[in-house]
Amino acid sequence: MILAICEHKNRRTNRITKAAATRFRCKDCGKSWTESTSTLGGLRIGVDRAAQVIELLCEGNSIRATSRISGVCKGTILELLLYVGQQCEHYMSENIKGVFADQIQVDEIWSYVLCKNATAKRLNYVGSCGDCYCYTAIERTTKLLVAFHVGKRN
Repeated sequence: MILAICEHKNRRTNRITKAAATRFRCKDCGKSWTESTSTLGGLRIGVDRAAQVIELLCEGNSIRATSRISGVCKGTILELLLYVGQQCEHYMSENIKGVFADQIQVDEIWSYVLCKNATAKRLNYVGSCGDCYCYTAIERTTKLLVAFHVGKRN
């Protein structure tokens, strides 16, 4: 998709960027622009590199290790993770309906945000830091995640 800045039709190609995106220049007004390079929710990361990053994260690598291995900066990895999570949530809410579940396994996963509860109380942190729980309900035979909830333990 070419996103032109000017309305003139008289344009030519003007080299390529480091990301291999074609640059254009208007012959009438002299403005230049780049064709749209966003592939995943506005991110400038290719699908193959995004797949590599998601695969590394699913294997249990940390964000820093994933950044070192893939060569993608931490901020881009976090944005990609947020985008993929939103897309998965949308897919789950649209496509998984009316599932008959014979047996459900319910589990909780504990983690913390910024610091643990004791540290947050000691340092008088206010907000959404401290203990965090993720409750999951998984159908036993198909391993389908039927429901989840993230929050405190109250």
